[in-house]
Amino acid sequence: MEISPEQLNPWWYRLIKQSYRLGDQLGITGPIAADRLLQRAVRSQRRDFIDRSFLPGLEALVDSANGEAQLNGFGRIMLTQLIKRYLKQRLLMEQWRDKHPQVAEEKIIRPLFIVGLPRTGTTFLHQLLSQDEQFRAPRTFEIDRPVPPPAENAIDVDPRVKEIQRGIDVIHRIVPHFKAIHPIGAVFPDECQQITSYQFSSIGYQHIMEVPAFRRWLLTHDFTEDLLFHRQFLQHLQSAWQRQHWLLKSPAHIQYLPTLLTVYPDAMIIHTHRDPGQLMASTASLGWIMQSVFSDQIDKKTCGKRQLDFFRELLKICLVDREALGQTKAIFDLNYQSFIDDPMAMVESIYQDFDLTLSETTRNSMQAFIANNPQRKHGGHRYTPEEFGLDNMENIAEFIAYRQRFSL
Repeated sequence: MEISPEQLNPWWYRLIKQSYRLGDQLGITGPIAADRLLQRAVRSQRRDFIDRSFLPGLEALVDSANGEAQLNGFGRIMLTQLIKRYLKQRLLMEQWRDKHPQVAEEKIIRPLFIVGLPRTGTTFLHQLLSQDEQFRAPRTFEIDRPVPPPAENAIDVDPRVKEIQRGIDVIHRIVPHFKAIHPIGAVFPDECQQITSYQFSSIGYQHIMEVPAFRRWLLTHDFTEDLLFHRQFLQHLQSAWQRQHWLLKSPAHIQYLPTLLTVYPDAMIIHTHRDPGQLMASTASLGWIMQSVFSDQIDKKTCGKRQLDFFRELLKICLVDREALGQTKAIFDLNYQSFIDDPMAMVESIYQDFDLTLSETTRNSMQAFIANNPQRKHGGHRYTPEEFGLDNMENIAEFIAYRQRFSL
């Protein structure tokens, strides 16, 4: 007898979804209510929000999720829990800042940002550069539970590490092959889109849910307030321990590079480049896998089209911004294939370009990391462009312009 994909899911995951389906039929479950979650957060912490710049994002996200995402029971629980977590942690951070005003005096000096479309080597580069002790990369557990700011030895002694890892293990049980596509862990360097999740303006939400209206909102959103919050978040973490430079990463940053350089005028930016036509199917596959955890109504070709439309718009914005920025020394353009062919040669070029010191100890650590982390270490990412309707990417105007601009 053939086993369906649904039957391969853990029993408790299937039970949650079945319970919510029954609740929907009986009319006892309802949409996610942002205003109610806000009120609960305020009551639970006995204080109101000082900074409410997150409200437009929260409203756009919840409206789109309720109206378009067709969330299953697990998806509704997870999104509700995420919102509750971010609201609570925001209030705790504001309280911590009130009691420790010196946090606002922390200086963020020459942070290094890795930016680029998904599937362009940004994750591997992020982890590779994190082998250098002059860099401090925010780790998953401290982004998810930032209060109090973790000490340098937190990986060995902080109970938050195991708490967050348990949550990640849940995802791995539902999607066992996810680590072959995008490795995650409580102590791994994590992305800035996890920080902007607190502003409810993260590109990550559109990866885990089918939210077209939220995508449209993202594409017209001014990220100034979000990046100011991002800076405050780094100050908060840095107040416990710091290194010379922050090491940061997100594909979302390509949408607002001028704003990024306004908030961080001394930033160093590595912009990774790969033919967009070669990565869209992989990006769509990742989105489909994650969205399928949160919804039972995800169609591959629809997912592929909407991811394509979204990233075409991002590229339009990026190309205009790069033209306006001109030949700035703040940005190092990295060719994906050259990086894959010889990672250390590319690292040496980056360090030289930004006048950074590459010690022999760091070089050895990086070479060991490369040797221990070959491509497909956790298995292959299997998909075909045809199944997502993405098998004809040669004549897309934005992709042609991007390939010409960056010699791909």
